[in-house]
Amino acid sequence: LKIKAMKQMRRKGVIIEVDSKKDVEILKNVNLRKMNLKIVEPKKFLPSLIIYDVEKELKEKDIKYDLISKNFDHISDKELEELNNGINIKYQYKTKENNSNWIIQMPGRYLSNLIDRGRVYMQWRTYRVKEYTNIVRCFKCHAYGHVAKVCTAPEQLCEICGSKEHLKKDCKNLKDPNCINCTRNRRKD
Repeated sequence: LKIKAMKQMRRKGVIIEVDSKKDVEILKNVNLRKMNLKIVEPKKFLPSLIIYDVEKELKEKDIKYDLISKNFDHISDKELEELNNGINIKYQYKTKENNSNWIIQMPGRYLSNLIDRGRVYMQWRTYRVKEYTNIVRCFKCHAYGHVAKVCTAPEQLCEICGSKEHLKKDCKNLKDPNCINCTRNRRKD
C-alpha cells in the first residue's frame, strides 16, 4: 500500500490519497467496519463548458446532437460513442436577450478542444464557449465549498462586515467592508 498523503477532515474523517487503483482496492478490502469506519471514493469531476446565447428554440437533444456531429467529425466511432455517453447537459439559464446559456459537462480531452477554439457550431450558427467553473458559497457563514442548507455555523453572519449582530440589509459598515473569509484565514490584505 503506497499512501501519498493523509489529511484530517473537520467532521471526524480522514482523506487518504494513494498511488494507484490497486491501492484503493487494498484499502477497500481491509475490514474497517469493525472500527466503525467506511471508505467513500470521491465522485469523478467532469469539467464543464458554457455555451453562450443559444436561441431558446433549440432543445437539449438538438444541442447534444449538433455538438457532437458538427464539432467532432474527425474522431473515430469508438471515441464518438465515448463522447456521446460522456456528455451531460447540466442545465440552462435565461439571458437578458431572451436566449439561454447552457452548462454542459464532458470528458476533458474533448472539452479542451472546444475551449481552445472558443466557438462551437450548432444549427447554422457558431456560439461562443468558455470553460465553466461553478464556485459554491454559503449565504449563512459566507464560506466557499458548501451551501446554507448544509451549513453547520451556529448563526448567520453579515456579508459585509462579518458581524453576528445584524444582517447585510442592516449593516452600517458599507464604506469599510471586511472580508469574512480573509478574517477567518487571518489574511491582512
